[in-house]
Amino acid sequence: MNWVTINQDLCNACGLCARRCPRCYTNNDGVISVQADEECCNLCGHCVALCKTSAITHSRMNMDNFPPVGAPVGLEADEFIRLVRQRRS
Repeated sequence: MNWVTINQDLCNACGLCARRCPRCYTNNDGVISVQADEECCNLCGHCVALCKTSAITHSRMNMDNFPPVGAPVGLEADEFIRLVRQRRS
């Protein structure tokens, strides 16, 4: 069963998903296709996060965890710097 769908009305065929995840995505002359399942998908969500047109939907992930690209983050510069400098594992 394919875990990912691409809304062809939203997809601009940029091919970024296929370049970042060649195990699950293919780009055949601007036509993007996907076969993401337990054989190739490690559920990282990178394909969803990097899609600028929000054309990718992953059925195994909470899509509410992926805010639109360019949405305001709401951190002041000093708060962001503190966050980046914190130790974390």
